[in-house]
Amino acid sequence: SGSMDGTAKLWNSTSGKVVGTLLCGAREEENSSSSVECAIFPRDKSTTYCVTGTLDGIVTVWDTPTQISRHACKVGDGVSKVDVHKDGNLVFASTLDGAVKCLDLRTGNAVMELSGHSATILDFSLSSSGSHLVTSSDDGTCRIYNVRENS
Repeated sequence: SGSMDGTAKLWNSTSGKVVGTLLCGAREEENSSSSVECAIFPRDKSTTYCVTGTLDGIVTVWDTPTQISRHACKVGDGVSKVDVHKDGNLVFASTLDGAVKCLDLRTGNAVMELSGHSATILDFSLSSSGSHLVTSSDDGTCRIYNVRENS
């Protein structure tokens, strides 16, 4: 779970106890610019990483067992959502500046940017095949992107 103090907590789903804390930026009290807005584990249960996105626009890939950052990348003005592609090698991050950035999980490098909105992206979803991505924005529009054509 993400927090406004710039941390994300790892919880044991059976016991309900905190098993770790990820420091996602400068730890502050409330209303931190490093507020953790989103966090996700990939669908593949054999993976050992998770991904966080912060209000200051940082996407971080974490090694879950060691709680050490593998990669931290600035992707925009703020991250509203992150999701991992079904192949497990790409992470998508929607931003407050109206774009979706795609990062290679192995290297942390940006590999694609999907643009066209004039306001914050409120939500996005990848198709079950992983070939398309749909966004909804505060500009009142939705867009469909062909992820394969843009990669």
